[in-house]
Amino acid sequence: MDNSRVEICVHEGKLIGIVEKGVYGDYYTAFRGIPYAKPPIGELRFKVQLICYDCFTGLFHKAISQSGVIRCPWAFTEQQLHSEKGFRLAEKLGKATADPKVAYEFLKTIDAKKLIETERKFLLTESERKQSSLIFTPSLDHESSNPFFPEDPETFMCREVKVPFLLGFTSCEGSVMIGSSFNGQISKEDLGTVNSDFKKTILPRCLSTLSKISITIEELKSLYFGDKAVSEETLMNYVDFISDEFVCRGIMEVVDIQTKLNNNDNKATYLYQFSYESETNPLRKIFKVQIPGIIINSFKTI
Repeated sequence: MDNSRVEICVHEGKLIGIVEKGVYGDYYTAFRGIPYAKPPIGELRFKVQLICYDCFTGLFHKAISQSGVIRCPWAFTEQQLHSEKGFRLAEKLGKATADPKVAYEFLKTIDAKKLIETERKFLLTESERKQSSLIFTPSLDHESSNPFFPEDPETFMCREVKVPFLLGFTSCEGSVMIGSSFNGQISKEDLGTVNSDFKKTILPRCLSTLSKISITIEELKSLYFGDKAVSEETLMNYVDFISDEFVCRGIMEVVDIQTKLNNNDNKATYLYQFSYESETNPLRKIFKVQIPGIIINSFKTI
């Protein structure tokens, strides 16, 4: 059975896969070399991915979103904030300018590793570090010839996913945000700072919604910690808060929108929570996650 060829036909033609044996002894079919987008090199560097639509039109009849959607606060940034950080990054690297085109052309000449090192070291404020913020994420764009988001993400969502949609998250998403080499291991002192000023850990987009749902910062903290302090003893409570803030809340918003829009079983929306922890979880090893629990990419692909 191993290395047997499997052929399937799609609208654009024939796809050929190979049956291979997995690490757990079961078999799966691997389809390789299916193009998604043109390589981000040359004129396409720092541009929105130029998707090869003609390569996979009609290929996908279901959709899955694992551990994140566009409504998650780390997935979308207001354009003004993007511009400010872009100018600051260019200045730190030797090009002070208020012209976005000049800054853009200059940053294209900088090695990617140096860009990442500089932005992590200089662009995040102390408050943003406490919030485990990501620096550059997609933003609204009315000017580019091939924009990633020409309209607000919520506008896209309200048009409805036209195929069955499976959304999910793991039971401990926040572990990778506060207990790994990705954002650093949270310390006892960090937890003390969170306890003394819980507001600093709340992302701006989440903070702005509290008044709309009539919840104070103190009440929000109490929902997760009760009358206990944020400390090593209540670390998993803090992980739950980070999980909800960064991942689960956004996913639930999309589920709510989709279920209101779904009119028939052909466009059903499914929600799941994954709680299987694999001893061979690659992400836990790569990012040296110390906190227990099910994190992003903990699962075995089936």
